[in-house]
Amino acid sequence: MQLLQKLKRLDVVTKVGLLLIFMMILYIGLLFLLKPVFISSGIEQAHTTVMGDHIMTFTSPEQRNLNLVALFLAFVCGLGIWLLIKGPSPATTESQTEQENNLKVIKTVLSPDEKKILTEIEKAGEITQDSLRFRLDWSKAKVSALLLQLDRMNLVQRERQGKTYNVFLSKKK
Repeated sequence: MQLLQKLKRLDVVTKVGLLLIFMMILYIGLLFLLKPVFISSGIEQAHTTVMGDHIMTFTSPEQRNLNLVALFLAFVCGLGIWLLIKGPSPATTESQTEQENNLKVIKTVLSPDEKKILTEIEKAGEITQDSLRFRLDWSKAKVSALLLQLDRMNLVQRERQGKTYNVFLSKKK
């Protein structure tokens, strides 16, 4: 479990590098394990044939099937490992939970309209001011005034996007 937490804390480039190394080793190991299943021992082989001769060789149907199955299994295992290690680190999850709790506390002191607008922004993640207006069926002035108020309280951030604004929750709460 500690190894998994350490892997989750690594940067993406390191994770991908380790995953590729793991998948290559797994592929070679699967080639050795699956060779007796796909390549019959009755085939006459020259005395120069060694175990690694089947790596990425697609000359015969048996070799092609062996390589494709080994590649597929290595890819599936690599995908499974990636899904385990790609998740956010525990520190990130704790800070997100803390931010959500802070937002709940802040919502207790807001007006009902401010709560509605924050809830919509929270659902969307990022939304334009015009989209908020249509979703809530409010006037342009009302949405603008509420967002300006929430922006002053550092609860939301607005970025100019043409004639409207993109609105999203503030990172610092």
